[in-house]
Amino acid sequence: MWPQVTILTAFIACSVSCSGIQNPADDGIKPQVDPPRPTERQRGQRRGGPSMGADVPSVRVHDPDGELVELADLIDGQHTVIVTGCLTCPVFLRGYPTIEAVARDYSDKGVRFFFLYKTLAHPENDGYIQPLTIEERAMHVAEAREKLKTTIPWIYDTMDNSAKAALGGMPNSEILFSPDGKVLYTQQWSDAAQLRSTLAGILGDVEDPTEPADLDLPSFSMRRAGRGSGFVERVRVDEILSPILVRASEDDLPYYVKLRAEADSDLLTTGTGRLYLGFHVDPIHDVHWNNLVDPLEWTVMLPEGSSMSPASANAPRIDVASDVEPREFLVQVRSWDPEKPILLEVDYFACSDAEQWCLPVSQGYQLFLQRDRDAGGTNGRSFQPGGRRGGGGSRDRARGGNPRGDDRGGSFLQNMDLDADGVIERHEVPERMQQNWTRFDTNGNDILEEEEIAIMMERMRRRGGQGSRPRGDGPGRPGGRRPPRS
Repeated sequence: MWPQVTILTAFIACSVSCSGIQNPADDGIKPQVDPPRPTERQRGQRRGGPSMGADVPSVRVHDPDGELVELADLIDGQHTVIVTGCLTCPVFLRGYPTIEAVARDYSDKGVRFFFLYKTLAHPENDGYIQPLTIEERAMHVAEAREKLKTTIPWIYDTMDNSAKAALGGMPNSEILFSPDGKVLYTQQWSDAAQLRSTLAGILGDVEDPTEPADLDLPSFSMRRAGRGSGFVERVRVDEILSPILVRASEDDLPYYVKLRAEADSDLLTTGTGRLYLGFHVDPIHDVHWNNLVDPLEWTVMLPEGSSMSPASANAPRIDVASDVEPREFLVQVRSWDPEKPILLEVDYFACSDAEQWCLPVSQGYQLFLQRDRDAGGTNGRSFQPGGRRGGGGSRDRARGGNPRGDDRGGSFLQNMDLDADGVIERHEVPERMQQNWTRFDTNGNDILEEEEIAIMMERMRRRGGQGSRPRGDGPGRPGGRRPPRS
């Protein structure tokens, strides 16, 4: 009889991070004295996840029945593979059938598989946005199970995203644990062929391997963020924005419409700059805007000494009776103290055709001038396909952030930023750079940010200029002859 082997294919569903986690202590939109700080588990996300030989992380997840359990309890005595993914991660959506094929072949040999659902990698793809409650995250899991027709059972992360942090934060990673809970194998991007080879080394080859085409799984194309119906004009920006922390106030009603806020690099670094405010209908709740009544309206309460233009606004009136396109605004903020939140209230009408109701909703948020590293990157606004998320953009280069005037700094960031969170961490750079880390990490926060990368690229450029030789046939001058010694 084959030993029990559990492959935990972690489909960590992409959900907008702390940007909207409801705080049970909130009553209305009371100011919060201190902005939320990352927990030790969340800081662990920047360390690249568990290393070879490490113990299974001490975190809790929701099992397939929705019960909160220790991750180790799912692994106890069995090999376990975790492959992360979500409803908005194109890499996962393209590759999950190959994991299903591996599961088909090795389940008969005692291997168990799980998908682990966590925060959304690219919110707004196919309209999906980050959940605010664990109930909404469970609804994401049910949606993924139905849409993808998966046979692998699903578990899902808690709302503090502790499993995401403990497993390294990548959107589609893969980890194999031994029966005693040690890391035997890990990939930053899921690789079904390598997984199959690893399992074959443990349990033996499969005579007639299953092909993904044998499984008759659905094929579908993803609608990327920003590709709407054309009823509503969408906001366009000329640089890459960074999502900031947003907390939804406690409310008896679901947040049928959810706020996403993103800041440009000037706002993040100086407190003065542009802020994107997007109000997105959540498809999980199957609602739409009611365009036959007054459109969405929002207003803010600003910290003393800060200003915003505009500080309130209405969405435009739409000529169709209903739609689900986001209502977006780009505002200018001045002198925002990062220690003090901006309070925002929004009023809108939501309608459900399935349940035959339409009602007015008034809800509130707290916005913090702090990058939200769990929020995911929205294509074309806070993420560019190819790997770049957050940080500066074209305006940074125009101001001289990239000394050469080209995109060497951006290319460097894309190549080194393995988890695409807009910064470079020590574990992501070559060993030689790690040895000289303190020379680059000038502010000592253990990550390289846009400004530090620009300085590093400038130093490299200067060294290259000083060490270059004149063009010609030889090392010193045209003709190949060295200059005489003095």
